[in-house]
Amino acid sequence: MKKNLLKRTLALALTLMAVLSFVTIPSSAADVHDILFDWQYYYVANPDVARAFGRNPSALRNHYNNHGKAEGRAPSEFFDPKVYVGLYPDLRAAFGTNYKAAYNHFVSCGINEGRQGSAKFSVSVYKANYADLRRAFGNDNLAYFNHYKQYGKNEGRSAVKPITSAPAKQQTVTVTVKPNASSNSSESFWQSPLKSYKITQSFGKSGHLGVDMKSDNTAVYAAASGTVVATGLNGTGTNASSTKSPKGNGYYVVIKHTFNNKTVYSMYGHLAANSIKVKAGDEVTKTTQIGTMGNTGRSTGPHLHFAIADTKKNGSYYGYMEDGKDFTAASRKETRSGVTFYNPIAAINNGTLG
Repeated sequence: MKKNLLKRTLALALTLMAVLSFVTIPSSAADVHDILFDWQYYYVANPDVARAFGRNPSALRNHYNNHGKAEGRAPSEFFDPKVYVGLYPDLRAAFGTNYKAAYNHFVSCGINEGRQGSAKFSVSVYKANYADLRRAFGNDNLAYFNHYKQYGKNEGRSAVKPITSAPAKQQTVTVTVKPNASSNSSESFWQSPLKSYKITQSFGKSGHLGVDMKSDNTAVYAAASGTVVATGLNGTGTNASSTKSPKGNGYYVVIKHTFNNKTVYSMYGHLAANSIKVKAGDEVTKTTQIGTMGNTGRSTGPHLHFAIADTKKNGSYYGYMEDGKDFTAASRKETRSGVTFYNPIAAINNGTLG
């Protein structure tokens, strides 16, 4: 009798353990979804959703779950369904444009298989690059995602392009996505200083030495890594030798970059008053917000004037040439008075100058 009671008790205990083990699975799955969804990324990348729901994390998550997945929106830098399906022929054949199914595959299989889910993060590359992470996490691929989100990105760790040769047995996958004119970002050296934008004045029109950009997302970021060399309120007009418009580009920031062994400068004009977040000497990256789009200086409405040149000048010099003559907007560069100005959109889209 006692033996039977003991057996029944043991059986019951094992059953309870199995049940408890089972109920932890949804929690683990929830962890995956939490890692893959970044409400701030989703807010910035989707202006229409941001206008509808504002900075409400719960509402943004609900929109993604109910609509965004099926529409093929990216929930974070870890996963972009269009990139994911585009990388793998078997997924294209299986899912086509069924982006919700692609998301479910990535969560249930792709992460464990070490597949790359976006242009910004490859777990295989991240694992291959860092021996300390391999020692810590082994083959727990989800742990690499979590580490990059919590620490690796801020530490400047590489998650796409290998910094060392990967071990022979380690398969790595990389991808470069060429953005269009409304792209939120670029995997090249250059990116758009606005997360999304419309062009209101192109390079070359009426002697325009940069490009005017307008966006509902008003945060302005450094277009590339570099050093801030000047900030302020420009007071020498729209041309280096002009005094006709004493505050041509308003509040501005100038950043020095080393690109392909060449020194160039990017300039950001018409920033909102008191919005500049950097100072001369600061080191910046593409994740550094330098200010906010505004309407200061010689401006007819809120926008950003963005320019790239090979010579350091104050904020006034990067506006229009005083002669006001057109030069081709398709040009990659224009040299005037010994200074070469580069088409910023060509830099963003193609990653090259000139």
